Amino acid sequence: MKKIVGSQKPLIIMRKYWTAYLITLLLLVSCQKKSEKVYVAILDSEFNDSKTFLTENLSQVKSAIEDKVSDYPYLKSSYDSLNVTNDRIDYALLHLEDLKKDKSVLISLKSDLETNSKLSFIF
Repeated sequence: MKKIVGSQKPLIIMRKYWTAYLITLLLLVSCQKKSEKVYVAILDSEFNDSKTFLTENLSQVKSAIEDKVSDYPYLKSSYDSLNVTNDRIDYALLHLEDLKKDKSVLISLKSDLETNSKLSFIF
């Protein structure tokens, strides 16, 4: 094995940086040659992973809140009203086109949110 002299260490370190730099450049060039479909597929995959992660976490949070509500019965009515509001928000998000025509649902949802937001501070 060859002994490394003190003056050669900076050259070795510099060679490693240049190698990493060249590999990065090669990766960038190879990515530019890929079609947009590849990027869309990667973004869709990331989005689906994020959506799955959030759904799992939200279900865990919901079950934790339900456990607390079962420990404190006086929170049950507030929790139920928040669930109803949450269901109405989900409905509104799914039926946006219908709601553009009929604003009364949005107005009642807004008043419910204003009323129930005071209750949500309990949690």
